[in-house]
Amino acid sequence: MADVAGDHATSGLEWGEYALLYRTHRIGQQLETQLIEAGIPCRVARGQALCDDELIGFVISSLRVVRDPRDPVALDGFAEKVLPYPLLQQVRVRFSEVELLAGFRGFARENRGDPDARMAWRFVFHVENLAGLGRAHEHLDSLVEELLSQRVGRYRNPLDERAEELSDPVGTLERALRARFGARLSFARNGQIPEGSGRTIVFTFNAFFDSEQARALHTLLGEDGVLCALRSPYDATLAPGHAALLSYCDVPVSLDAVAAVLAGERQATGQLPVRI
Repeated sequence: MADVAGDHATSGLEWGEYALLYRTHRIGQQLETQLIEAGIPCRVARGQALCDDELIGFVISSLRVVRDPRDPVALDGFAEKVLPYPLLQQVRVRFSEVELLAGFRGFARENRGDPDARMAWRFVFHVENLAGLGRAHEHLDSLVEELLSQRVGRYRNPLDERAEELSDPVGTLERALRARFGARLSFARNGQIPEGSGRTIVFTFNAFFDSEQARALHTLLGEDGVLCALRSPYDATLAPGHAALLSYCDVPVSLDAVAAVLAGERQATGQLPVRI
């Protein structure tokens, strides 16, 4: 405190030009108390601990396992970085009498074929791989580079990895169309008419069962618009006289196929299983 106050008195700098860096929140709290007691105005920057950063936390927890793969504290900390909490807690409770790695092996054997069992094996193999990396690298910089080349973050199953696409089919469709049409594409959502003078393509989601969509469809299509029904094929009955492209699903692979047909990359060769 004396150094800060002395420098302020001699340099004439504003208090806002000073910053104190500290390693832990506890130290920051102590510094704040002493600054206030010394009459020095201060504000503690509210941020996160260095290890709370996903990338840094992953590297540090991995290095702790590399240093000693049998360290239960290191293994537990690494597990908290890469595993979903419900799975980790389940193994902790079910196999509390054995070490964590043995617990995951036991869990995986008991639940063979379950997605969580595959995730448990992945954790076991990941730890074993970290132990091997420690033996394969003589220098820290090359070891860290190797760790940074791995996927960072919690393990996810295939459904989790595609969750964004599955939860936002309209966004997935727009990306597929823009990849093919680029700046030529004008796109709008929620019944809005996009800007531009080109031909309009209207995408529907079960409009046959949605009166609001059905009412808006005629206005959106105009005289020469094209209907693209992404779920129910019966949407085509709402637009007689208009060209229609029918898709029974709005998962990413189907939406990409729709975009490919519209771009002329492929032909729509499917046969309707229902009569319209």
